[in-house]
Amino acid sequence: MTSVLLAGAGAAMADSDRRIEEFGPIPNPLGTPCEIEFDRDGYLWIEQIAANSMGRFDVESGEFREYPLPTPGAIPGGMELGPDGGIWFPEVIGNQIVRLDPATGGMREFPLPWAGALGNGGGGRYGASASDDLTFGTDGAAYFTLIGLSAIGRLDIKTGEFSKIPIATGAVIAIIQPGPGDTIVAAETVRNQIVVLDLHTLTVREFPLPQPLSGPQGITTGIDGAVWFTEALGQRLGRLDVETGEITEVDLIAKRGDQPLPITPGNPLPVPTTMKTAGDGKLYFTQGGLLFPSFGNKIGVYDIRTGQLEEITTPSPASTPCDLNTQKDDEVWVGLLVANKVGRIQLG
Repeated sequence: MTSVLLAGAGAAMADSDRRIEEFGPIPNPLGTPCEIEFDRDGYLWIEQIAANSMGRFDVESGEFREYPLPTPGAIPGGMELGPDGGIWFPEVIGNQIVRLDPATGGMREFPLPWAGALGNGGGGRYGASASDDLTFGTDGAAYFTLIGLSAIGRLDIKTGEFSKIPIATGAVIAIIQPGPGDTIVAAETVRNQIVVLDLHTLTVREFPLPQPLSGPQGITTGIDGAVWFTEALGQRLGRLDVETGEITEVDLIAKRGDQPLPITPGNPLPVPTTMKTAGDGKLYFTQGGLLFPSFGNKIGVYDIRTGQLEEITTPSPASTPCDLNTQKDDEVWVGLLVANKVGRIQLG
C-alpha cells in the first residue's frame, strides 16, 4: 500500500457554463482510472486498470492510497458498493470476483467455477470468462458480465454460490446495471441489442436496435422509468420502454445543431459510451471511453424532460472520460483514463 496526496486542479471553463474540477494525476503512471465508487465512509475507490490495483482517494484531505490486487495481472473491472458495505468487482483476466473491505483495503477473491483459459474444468486462476463489470440486483445478489461465455453471472454474496444465465452465442456485454423494477439491464455491443433480465424468473429478453452497427454500450434507468443507453458507433442515445418494447433514439449530431465540430485536442465526435442518471434527473454520459478509446474530452448531459443537450469539456486534453459515478445527489464524478485523474462536476 502506498499513500500520497492528490491536488485539485484549477477548474477550466467548459463549453457550457459548468465546470469540471480535476484531481490528480494519480501517483502511479499506470493508474488509468476508469470506474469509481464511494464507500459508506465517503472514500472514493478508483479502478486502476493497467496498474492492477485499487486506489482510495480522500476527497477532503487529498490523501491517496493504492492497494494492489492479490493476483498479478488480474485486471480489475467495474465495481459496485454492495449491500454488505463491501466494494465488489470482477477480475477481467483473473477469473474471479473480489470483495474489497473498505476499512482495511484487504481483498477476498471468489474463483469463478467455469473453465479457465486452458479449459482446466473451472477454478483456474486465469480465465477466458472475461468478466468486466458488476452490479447488484434488488435480490441482493451480485450480477456480472461474462463476455467470454456469452452469459450473465450471478453470485449470492451470503452463500458464495455461483450460477450462470446464458444469452445467445456471441453476446458481448461490457456494462451491466440495475433496470426498472426487479430487472437487470445490459447492452449487447456486437449483436446490437438491449438485454433485460427478470430477477424473479432469471429469464432474458432481447430488444434489437432499429439501426445496424449502433454499438450500444452504456446503459441506465431514467427518471421516467425507461431504459436509456448510448450508441457509441451511431452517435446516438436510445430509450427502451420495457413494457411495450418501443425504442426511440436521439441523434446527438443533430442535437448539436449548426455548431461546427469542435477543434480541440480530443475527438470531435460525441462517441457516447458509459452513462448514468444523476441527482438532477439528467443523463450524464462519457464521450470516448475504454471500449471505444476515441480520446474524447467531454461529458455529455441530456435532459430527458426538455430534450436539451449540454457538453462539458474536461480541463485535460484528450482525457478519455471512462466511467461515471452518481452516488451523491449533488455531484457527478468521472474517471479520466488517459489524463490519469478523476474529475468532479457540481450539480445545481
